[in-house]
Amino acid sequence: MFCWSKAKRAGQNILWIKDNYSNDSYIVWKLLENYLITWKDNIEEVIGDSVVDNLEKILQDYENAKYNTQWLVFEKWVTQYKVEWQLLWQQVLWYVDNITDNWIDEIKTSHYVSNPEKDSKNSWSNMTPMEEYRLQVWIYMKLLWRTKAKVIEIPKHRYKDWPRFSIFEFILTPEKDKEMEEKYQPIVNEMSELYNKFKTDGR
Repeated sequence: MFCWSKAKRAGQNILWIKDNYSNDSYIVWKLLENYLITWKDNIEEVIGDSVVDNLEKILQDYENAKYNTQWLVFEKWVTQYKVEWQLLWQQVLWYVDNITDNWIDEIKTSHYVSNPEKDSKNSWSNMTPMEEYRLQVWIYMKLLWRTKAKVIEIPKHRYKDWPRFSIFEFILTPEKDKEMEEKYQPIVNEMSELYNKFKTDGR
């Protein structure tokens, strides 16, 4: 959020001004994650009270994503592993999709399979999909003491020739760790400076 819009982050995470909007992409991902973990279609349970704009499109995207998992071998160990962390005086909570003794798995849905050589930056985060994936799994690997992670990306588009998905592997080496620290620590420092500058005592 901060990389995309400093003002938006301040509104949501300092002033607590929350948007009420439909997040259909999140619902599709949640449905697919539930399917890969349980191999069941718990549609009503997963959607629950979520705000939905277009249920028909959600279900079609979900069916397309399921179609694209036909040849996926997903080795389940501990799913939805809870991770908590303090960042700039705020409690951060994640649920890692799948964790084993050696690696971390993250399930992602996308419109199409990513192309790291050609992908443009996401307007919501100001990062490419690969930058987003790398940042997320780097944090997970650091917190969970793992050196390997996989992002399993499943498109919501039904290709005419055959089902498709992508698996991106990330290895945490001392060199890569240093590179990520140098890239993102200045951003965290700026977040801290702005928070201290604009916060008000007791309000």
